Amino acid sequence: MKKFTLLISCLGLVVLLAAPATAATQQAIQQSIDDGLDWLAATQVGSRWDDSNGSTGWVAATASAVLAFIEEGHLPGTDYIDGGGVNRGDVVGRAVDYIFSYAKDYKVYRNAGAPAGTIYWEAASNVLSRTTYTTGLCAPVIYALGKAYGKDALITSTNPLLSGKSYKDVMQGVMDWYEYGQGADGGWRYYPNYGYSDNSTAQWGALPFLYGNSWGLSTPASVVTGLTSWTNAVQNDVDGDWRD
Repeated sequence: MKKFTLLISCLGLVVLLAAPATAATQQAIQQSIDDGLDWLAATQVGSRWDDSNGSTGWVAATASAVLAFIEEGHLPGTDYIDGGGVNRGDVVGRAVDYIFSYAKDYKVYRNAGAPAGTIYWEAASNVLSRTTYTTGLCAPVIYALGKAYGKDALITSTNPLLSGKSYKDVMQGVMDWYEYGQGADGGWRYYPNYGYSDNSTAQWGALPFLYGNSWGLSTPASVVTGLTSWTNAVQNDVDGDWRD
């Protein structure tokens, strides 16, 4: 997962790093992005991207990689032609189908005591301990597709959990899952109600609420109160930074 997260971060930071002092042109910036996408397209394994953690990271790695394509306007149903003229096929469509296939209802799949309609993602090898990470990396894909098609557009998927739902509906399910799984300390860890939190996972819990709010979905006051408590607790009062 780390190598793909690093690459996507590099793609996203190209514009920020291309300050006027470097005299980088917009064309050069775009070429760097396109080169990165070409590399990703060439390294796709069937419908997914592999990860150094093995199958436990396939879903997260695939979500990280395909987000870079979607943000650049490449959507399902269109072949990707790389800079060398090689047709890589429907890179985005294959990856999105793969991601959608792993969405699950937490109440049905893991915990009968969970609220109905909670949506989360579990890795290819069904490892509970990576669900906070994996769901947090899939949520941006839902948001990006919802921005492209419209948040009320209905999803078509072989996964009955998602098929017929709008992107907004799915995001609500994700928010409900993170609300249910928020720790007593206000953050998130590897899986719901872990017992204690850290910032490497708490960030993924907070992100879907930002997406949902932009679509008119409301964040429960308890989530805001808890997250505020968490961020205050982990901030260093002396220099203002945050510990993990």
